[in-house]
Amino acid sequence: MISFNDVVEDISDVQRTLSSCHQRLNREGLLALNLPSSDGAFYSLSKTSSKIGFSSFFERLWQKGFLSPHLHYFNLLNIIRLLGTKEGFDVMITGSLSMIRLNNLDARISYSKNLGRTVCVLYTLS
Repeated sequence: MISFNDVVEDISDVQRTLSSCHQRLNREGLLALNLPSSDGAFYSLSKTSSKIGFSSFFERLWQKGFLSPHLHYFNLLNIIRLLGTKEGFDVMITGSLSMIRLNNLDARISYSKNLGRTVCVLYTLS
């Protein structure tokens, strides 16, 4: 089994990485991916607000200014297409995880060095 937990979106050459995984797994091997989705309400809302001049929420989703900013966002259709058509995986199970966890949210938000204290507090409260 090969597992990626919030990593695939940070890899520059995803297709090469997935191809390498496919080569290394035996016939019964499993690939598990946990990654943020562009299908969600927050992504859509932040993208729309960015188009009208409020880019901070969209930049936050992309983790702009963080140590490992996202390079990609996937949705269910394009990740299945990438895994199945291009890399030869059989997609067996799809699902989603809770998108908001309040536990330790303030610590995660504070990693962004370009946000002021007030903005961090507002993010935490929202």
